[in-house]
Amino acid sequence: MSEMVKCPSCGAEFDAKLVRCPYCGTAYEPAAEEEYMGKLDDVHKELKSHRNDAPNSAGKAVTKTILIFVIAAAVLLAIGICIFVLPSMRHKNRQDKERADYLQSISVSGQDDDESKEEEE
Repeated sequence: MSEMVKCPSCGAEFDAKLVRCPYCGTAYEPAAEEEYMGKLDDVHKELKSHRNDAPNSAGKAVTKTILIFVIAAAVLLAIGICIFVLPSMRHKNRQDKERADYLQSISVSGQDDDESKEEEE
């Protein structure tokens, strides 16, 4: 059987583990203090467990920020290549092809000239 206490306000008896008198609602200090200290101990334990989590969370945030920066830089580099490098490469390839075609046409016309000179002789 649990300990019984008498309410200072209404005089009713109730279990000493109750925080308030079930009849009038007056707080019973020893039980209220015990409940409060129990909750405070739970909060203390929870905070202690989170102390180890804080550095890990900060490290993850920094890593995520760096990763986003690297991805953004890679995307900007790819866009720059598409805008500046590829068109100039196409232009150079076109010039090289035109030069090769021109040189081939010169060499073909030169051979035709040599053949026509040989026929004249």
